[in-house]
Amino acid sequence: MSASSAHSGIRRHEWFLAGIAALVVFLVPMTVIGWLNDPEPEVRVLDTADTLSALVIDGDDRVLIINTDDREAAGAFLGRIAQPWEPRPMTIVAASDDDSAIGLWEALLRLEPATVVVAGVAGADPLWAAIDAECARRGIALRYVSGRVLISTDRLELTVFGTPPGTDRGRGVVVRHESISVLIALDGVPPAVDSHALVFNGEPPATMPDLLVTSDDAPRTPVLHEVLVDDRRAARLVLEEGAVRVFGGVLRSPALMAR
Repeated sequence: MSASSAHSGIRRHEWFLAGIAALVVFLVPMTVIGWLNDPEPEVRVLDTADTLSALVIDGDDRVLIINTDDREAAGAFLGRIAQPWEPRPMTIVAASDDDSAIGLWEALLRLEPATVVVAGVAGADPLWAAIDAECARRGIALRYVSGRVLISTDRLELTVFGTPPGTDRGRGVVVRHESISVLIALDGVPPAVDSHALVFNGEPPATMPDLLVTSDDAPRTPVLHEVLVDDRRAARLVLEEGAVRVFGGVLRSPALMAR
């Protein structure tokens, strides 16, 4: 071997070691940052054709709450509520009325969930039979809730409130993180439970929490805070210890609403 070839081999070896060292120097801090960067759970809310749908996030766990009778709005919601590289929701929650079957069907066609939870007893629309058959064909666990059922993630507890036969109001989902709770109403009457924030279109109930997230900008009884969302501007409710931090949406103060 010539001296020049030996020298060239040594230099390639040095460059190789330098590359490995640089990779280690880059990856180790990034890995540590990844371990330390454990964001708080959050609820993302968007308007879906005059109703509100949400995505509940806890680390890699995602629970989709789809609440619309508009297929186009459902598709737009699914495209905007999360980034393409984010984990897909493995659980879908929907109300049991016939209108909600449309949004649920659209979500089923676009996603690969493991579980579907329906709040209430299925309506008479033939689309419910198609949903049953689609879930059976794909091995998706489908459950109709006439009372309530608990869904747990690493740090969250989601209670789905259904309705018994003969009742068609009061469906919703309560998301709890330690001492904080967010109530997401699925129809015109929220479940009668206390919460720190309410996701709802309509006049707030008597036990109004501190925060209302809505897409209904009609005048209403003033509350402590109100956040407006639409089909493009989502509100992010970050659930921290003892507080709900709000990002996005349009904040309306009681003074503005009282005018």
